[in-house]
Amino acid sequence: MQRGLRKILSVLCAALLLLGIAVGGGVSAKKVSADAVSEYYAGITATGGEALLGQLHDLITSTHTEYTSYSDCRDYGPTTDPALNGGSGIVEFYTHETVTTYIGSSGSPGTWNREHVWPQSLSYDNTGRQLWGTEGGGADMHHLRPSEKEMNATRGNDKFGEVTNGGAVYSKTTGGANSKLGGYHAGGVFEPLDNVKGDAARIVLYVYTHYNSYENVHGTTNGSGRSSYFGDLSLTNVIAASSEDAAFALLVEWNKLDPVDSIETTRNAEVYKIQHNRNPFIDHPEYVDKIWGCGAVEPEPEPEPEPEPEPEPAEGSFTIQIENFTGSGNYGFYPWSSGGVSGTAYLYGNNTSSMQFNKSKDSYYLASTTAAPGAIKSVTVKLKAGETARPWKLLTSDSAYGEVAGKPTNGNDHGTKTVIEDGVTWELTGDDVYFALTYELTGSSGACYLDRITVEYGGEEQGGGSGEEQGGEQGGGSGEEQGGSGEQIDQSKIDAFHTAVEEIVSEGSLEARATSLIDAITAYRALSEAERTAAAADVQTLRTAIAEYNQTVQSLNAAARASEERALRGAGLLD
Repeated sequence: MQRGLRKILSVLCAALLLLGIAVGGGVSAKKVSADAVSEYYAGITATGGEALLGQLHDLITSTHTEYTSYSDCRDYGPTTDPALNGGSGIVEFYTHETVTTYIGSSGSPGTWNREHVWPQSLSYDNTGRQLWGTEGGGADMHHLRPSEKEMNATRGNDKFGEVTNGGAVYSKTTGGANSKLGGYHAGGVFEPLDNVKGDAARIVLYVYTHYNSYENVHGTTNGSGRSSYFGDLSLTNVIAASSEDAAFALLVEWNKLDPVDSIETTRNAEVYKIQHNRNPFIDHPEYVDKIWGCGAVEPEPEPEPEPEPEPEPAEGSFTIQIENFTGSGNYGFYPWSSGGVSGTAYLYGNNTSSMQFNKSKDSYYLASTTAAPGAIKSVTVKLKAGETARPWKLLTSDSAYGEVAGKPTNGNDHGTKTVIEDGVTWELTGDDVYFALTYELTGSSGACYLDRITVEYGGEEQGGGSGEEQGGEQGGGSGEEQGGSGEQIDQSKIDAFHTAVEEIVSEGSLEARATSLIDAITAYRALSEAERTAAAADVQTLRTAIAEYNQTVQSLNAAARASEERALRGAGLLD
């Protein structure tokens, strides 16, 4: 899960947005049937901010000439969301697995139904009126996606956001067992997997842009849609964030994190054939940044202390026994923790003397979900005394193993060994830091009782043990000098930043002043921490110039708002 949204230059961005000034930047547009798409957007002349938002609203509502029904979204599913393997069925939204049978909300696990990505119960406007149920936004095929029945039910009405220590959410097999990981949830918040976050962000922003009344998004028309379809939507209705700005910032980040994929472009083209409108954030994902991101998701320009060096991988080991597990009960997934490493295993929770696995259950393996401190060098597995030897396979990977039905199959396969009371060991080379042990008994049943699992890890030796000395020539016409921390300083970059700061426009048009500030910020971003320290005086000048610009824009906006309020009061339109 992605963590730590970078701090936004929010005041500068907000000022530029309010004035309709485009700052540019963002993700390159993904090409989709070039002639048709180019013609569709031929009337878009705005380059960013509120002006671009309003033009996109007018475009997608005016061309939305065929409002589909809730049933249409079911019937067109195999066409708009075809299975990735080319077979029958649909591709499920959150997990991308193939689900073959539609049955609706009353169906059994392993079937699919229709997911309102922006849930119906969260579609209320500022008056408390719910904007969609099974028509309008609630039946828009750019909005609804197919979801496995239990996956849909578990996500429920959770808002999108980022969670810490949340529970895993799975789609299910027809038998009700976990099938595929689809995300995490906790406290009424749902976090999709990283490769679905962009899909979710672009759908939410489409719905926000389309179904907001045109007055709220700076447009001029709601097209042919009924007035009941539109209202004053707030993004915090569906995004778990403290403010609208924070909600937009999260979706801007998700849009960049997960680029447009073939699943999105396929359904965008198919829905276009049906509704006659497109999702502009799929055709042009850079629009997200130009409208809401301001092209400036960077730290504020101020020197920061040198980061502490990352510790080198340690050498050591950890042992897993039944006492390292949390919880008790029948067969199921139970978490374990040992030596700072955590994982999961599908075993019998009420066995207090050994780790009891069974091939006849829904799953039969043990795996790590956090990385070992160093590359895994060996894994030793011992059987409980007096028990029958059983076969086990070792897999390792550079990514975490999750909870799946049966057993994991991904990663590097190190073969199957027969585990005995004295233990058996896999010796490894490589850099993998995650492992999975899978129970390989042939047949449908048979318990295995493991006493302990010991994992040894170790990083490469650092320093002068190889007989080679550190060193090298310094300086010598490269334009670089050694900083006090040992970091190289490129004087040409410092000079370029100084020039950009000197060229900041302090008077004249706001657009020219904003452009000069962004040029200076761009030059600042190219500097290393040592270079920023060396250019501290120019950094302070830039910070002062940004503050003065923001103050000017805020004053202009306040005056504009006051003038508008006076005009409304004079017309008797404002109490």
